Parts: sequence; structure tokens; C-alpha cells
Amino acid sequence: MKIRNIINSTIALFMVLTFASCDALDLKPISFITNESFWQTEDDVKGALNGIYVQLRGAAEHDLYILGEARSEILTVGIGGYGGYDIYYYNTLTQANMPISWIRYYQIVNSCNLLLKYAPNVTFNNETSRNKNVGSSLYNEGFHVFCDDSYMGGFDNPYRSY
Repeated sequence: MKIRNIINSTIALFMVLTFASCDALDLKPISFITNESFWQTEDDVKGALNGIYVQLRGAAEHDLYILGEARSEILTVGIGGYGGYDIYYYNTLTQANMPISWIRYYQIVNSCNLLLKYAPNVTFNNETSRNKNVGSSLYNEGFHVFCDDSYMGGFDNPYRSY
């Protein structure tokens, strides 16, 4: 039994020493996206613009409705009562009861700014496609700056540095 423990310990020690020096664990990630590696092709710019529209959908589904239509005369007391929406149609929103996170809007504006910064350096098949992508990004940035300025009373664009 003692010999068996010695043999097992020797095999375990040999395996630990053999695999400890193996370079198989020192791999770099295959897909690591940075600004330098992403903005290479026209499809990268189109993908970034699609991402901006996905972010816009999340903001428009809830936030823009709450900050716009819900505070107008369209939303009133229903048959079932207030339903928790009285803070909107009585326009009694405060910082304490605001259900909106402004980080989403800063993220959208930042995504637009990244596209506006890097898209001019990307090679496109034609100039019309570049202008369409840049124009869509400019519209989205302007729309969100307008919304943020209207609802917050001011908007500083800290990401625009180019």
C-alpha cells in the first residue's frame, strides 16, 4: 500500500510539473474589440449605427413616453383609478420619484460621438453611404441632446472632443 502511495504521488508530481510549464494557458483572446481594431470596414460603421438604433429603441419605449406624452393631456385618470401614473399627468415629477436613468442618454450620445469621430477614417465603397451613416448619427445625437436639454434643462456633451 505504501508503494502505491509513492507511485501515485510521483505521477501527480510529474503531472503538476509538466503542465505547470505549459504555454497552452497563456493564450490571448481571439476577439478583443477596441477602437483601433473595430473601425476598419464599412460594415463596422453600419453595425455601430445599428447599435445606436437599438439603444434608441430602449429609450423610446419607456423614457421618452414618460417624459413627453405621459406628461401631456393625453394621459388621464382611467376607470381603474390612478394606476401610479398620477405623478405624470399632474406633472409632479421630482428627482426622488423620477423613474428615468440619464445614463442611457449619455451612452447614446457617446455612441454617436464615436461614430462621428471614427467613420471619416474608414474606407467606404461610395461617399453616399458614408454620408448616410454620419448623417444618421448626427441626427440621433442632435435628437438626444434636444430631448435631454428639454427634460433636464441643460445638457453638457463631455464626449465631443474631436
